[in-house]
Amino acid sequence: MNNLINSIPEFLGEFRGLSDLDLSHNSLTGPIPNTFGELCHIQRIDLSHNQLTGSLPPVLTQLTSLSELSLSTNALSGDIPINI
Repeated sequence: MNNLINSIPEFLGEFRGLSDLDLSHNSLTGPIPNTFGELCHIQRIDLSHNQLTGSLPPVLTQLTSLSELSLSTNALSGDIPINI
């Protein structure tokens, strides 16, 4: 826990070499940024235990290296794409 609040910064998508992103157990709100689709080497994303809203961005299906995606305990809505 980092005590982060507000929305997930769009600029995180600029870190294309990132392989692991853990923003769990914070107070992050709003949607998952579409810029996450640019994280071409990401293997693990943990956004659990926040207050995220909206649906999963379709760009997440483009993350071919992603092997673990944790989104529990948020207020996300909609279907999970089959490709994830």
